[in-house]
Amino acid sequence: MPFSAISVILGLMTLGALGLFVGKIYLGLGVGGMERIVVYPILMWGAGFGGYLIAYQEERRTQQKPQ
Repeated sequence: MPFSAISVILGLMTLGALGLFVGKIYLGLGVGGMERIVVYPILMWGAGFGGYLIAYQEERRTQQKPQ
């Protein structure tokens, strides 16, 4: 559940920043700064999703009963 909420927040941040970038509203950051604001939430989501998958595999491994 927490990862779902974080995913939505990061997605909205990315879409909002992309909309500002396309509209050439750079918020005083310049073109490169706005590009980073668009890309960093995507990178954070990717790192978080990778951690989620690793934790999920560990959880499944510990739940399996040895035969």
